[in-house]
Amino acid sequence: MRILTVGAGAVGGWFGARLARAGQDVTFLVRRERAAVLRERGLRVTGLGEDLALTPELVTADALSRPYDLVLLSVKSTALDRAAKDLAPAVGPGTAIVPLLNGMAHLEHLRDRFGGAPVLGGVAKVVTTLNEHGDIVRMAPPSTVITGELDGRTSARVDAVRALLSGAGIDSPEAAAVSAAAGHPVPDAELAFTARTVTTPGSPLTPSMYRDLVAGRPTEVEHVFGDLIARARALAVHTPLLDLATLQLRVHQRRMSPEA
Repeated sequence: MRILTVGAGAVGGWFGARLARAGQDVTFLVRRERAAVLRERGLRVTGLGEDLALTPELVTADALSRPYDLVLLSVKSTALDRAAKDLAPAVGPGTAIVPLLNGMAHLEHLRDRFGGAPVLGGVAKVVTTLNEHGDIVRMAPPSTVITGELDGRTSARVDAVRALLSGAGIDSPEAAAVSAAAGHPVPDAELAFTARTVTTPGSPLTPSMYRDLVAGRPTEVEHVFGDLIARARALAVHTPLLDLATLQLRVHQRRMSPEA
């Protein structure tokens, strides 16, 4: 199976590295700036006793010219539109797209662009970040991708993707539909570890949106919180605390992007 990982950051880089180390045919679609870093340093993973360095197969959008069997889409929602345009040449009649983004709003965007057939549901559970060198730092044990058909049916391609992931040491429990994947129960041990980590003084385990906020970067507020509020309104559910948090993040967003 020919695999294209769109993005080689904390999430896409992590899962792509696991697949490449397992001997799979993995190519990373990256921006020129990220390509320069990866060509100089390699794709490096550290943390929790691991020290992995790979020489990744890279491609930039201008050189992408043929379909892949599997596309792992892992970018910030703020880059989704551009990423979808860039990966278009990689999507053929038999391509499966597994999006590993926060929230769920991207599913409609991808279906509108590529049709319903290629797009699977995807949920990633991983706690990683990039350090100042652009290396991937793993901060907690989870390494899970849950995927399934959006209409809930079983399929041979989902079985094949799950087997591929499992063979690379990535947990891939069964979940027929994205709604099931999004609500997949968290194992007790994983939940307990997360609770201990986030309540320990000085813990590095923080949500990516929080890290973006304190670093003065744009956040995924509309893609995650805005979409969640819209879904709540459609169900007549009141979300006062979420509304307040979203308002604060929208103010931050406007400061970061005055033209928005």
